[in-house]
Amino acid sequence: MTQTHFHIVMTGTFPEVWLTDLLTESLAVRVVEALNARFGDEATHRSFLYRTERGEAVSGWEGMSRETWQKMHEAISAALHSQPALPFEAVELDGPLRVCCETCGGTNVKRDAFAEWNEELQLWELADLFDKGSFCDDCGCETSLIEVAIDRASDASQQTDGAADAPPDNVPDIQADRVFRAVQQLYPDDAADVGFLLANLLGDLRHLADKRGLNFALCDRKGYSTYLEEKAA
Repeated sequence: MTQTHFHIVMTGTFPEVWLTDLLTESLAVRVVEALNARFGDEATHRSFLYRTERGEAVSGWEGMSRETWQKMHEAISAALHSQPALPFEAVELDGPLRVCCETCGGTNVKRDAFAEWNEELQLWELADLFDKGSFCDDCGCETSLIEVAIDRASDASQQTDGAADAPPDNVPDIQADRVFRAVQQLYPDDAADVGFLLANLLGDLRHLADKRGLNFALCDRKGYSTYLEEKAA
């Protein structure tokens, strides 16, 4: 079962403005009270509420100035930390979840968040999750995230069945794809041209050899021998 999110929304504007999501209703109540006390305005019908459906509300990044958005998030942060942390509210799930990229199904995903510095603990703490700003490292682009129930038995079966057939990680095609992705990250301006990528990499490898006092030609011969061995395997 998907985790319920409580969307904090500013009304009295068109379209309505979404500010953040919270995972517990008690925190949502506290945040809404704080926002209404500081920013609510009966004359303009501006008020704040929470609900489980975001509706047509636009992100605060789009619906207000950066300065106003920042002030409201400061108020949200203050409300969240105005009392000792509440006991964890258990959420019933049918089973564990896997968060995946909606585009490619990959699991190497990230999501933009709002963190705050805890001076007492000397570490950053997660405060809010943003509805936008998800990124997938597997397909290398912004995406939407989906939650999928994990079938432990199926995963274990697939790992067992595929263990004997799994190719070694030094297969030439795998090596080529791996280094291609890495070099694209190093030289993003030339990411679409493999020839330029290779030329840039070779030039920088020569710089590395010079700095470390290595004979690049000798290293290149050793690399060529490894290349021939892997290609013949």
